[in-house]
Amino acid sequence: MRSIIILGVVLLFCSCNSRKIPLECTTVIGQLLFSNSEIQFGEVGVGKIGFGTLKICNPTNKEVRVRLFNRLAELHLIKFEECAVKNDDEEFVLQSFETKLCHFEFVTSDTLMIGSYLKNIFFEINGELHLKPIEIKVVICEKRDSLNLRELKESPIIRLEYDTLSFGVIKGNLPVVKVINIKNCGNRDLIIRKIETDCTCTASIIEKRVIASNMSAPLEIMFKPMGRKGKQNRTITIFSNDVMKPVVKVPLQGYVE
Repeated sequence: MRSIIILGVVLLFCSCNSRKIPLECTTVIGQLLFSNSEIQFGEVGVGKIGFGTLKICNPTNKEVRVRLFNRLAELHLIKFEECAVKNDDEEFVLQSFETKLCHFEFVTSDTLMIGSYLKNIFFEINGELHLKPIEIKVVICEKRDSLNLRELKESPIIRLEYDTLSFGVIKGNLPVVKVINIKNCGNRDLIIRKIETDCTCTASIIEKRVIASNMSAPLEIMFKPMGRKGKQNRTITIFSNDVMKPVVKVPLQGYVE
């Protein structure tokens, strides 16, 4: 509520001022306005570099000192507008009504990090650390452009038994389990790196994470109504070493009476 009041006052003040504030800068942290509450990098392959940006605006009539508070080894601030950044702890000054574009890069070489990456960074403004976060969102997947043609032909290929999985009509509050088979249609072992669900009501079990060529493995998916009613739409996400399709999403549908 306090942030909304501050934003309203800032925007009212800015509307009376001839100097323009970018319309997308609506996230309030301290005295500054940010273009978003998150930085999205999309899909980034292991060992590859992803890039993201964030605008920071000073809507006040005084200069403001700003410093990134970052403890993420995979993330680096590389440029503040056109100025190269030597280290993440470097302090910058935003003049009155000045807007700067921060350039970030994200890179990891750890296959254990494959999956959805959700972490926070913070900003120190005029010497005060603000705990309202900017969220870093990355989908880390298998790198796909470092193989030659022969290696691509020999690579694993993931195939799912169904594109969409239906639980049908669910009566009562008891868990329902469905099975979907994962097949490797390629010439090398298919490795299931990680399986994610988008809700605590859904769980997955797979006993065989390395699937040989032309073999299949069952993936059990459990849905727990947990008091829910009506139409249900959920998604599971499968991360594998199929370089052409490293991320596969399977929609889940059902109806709870």
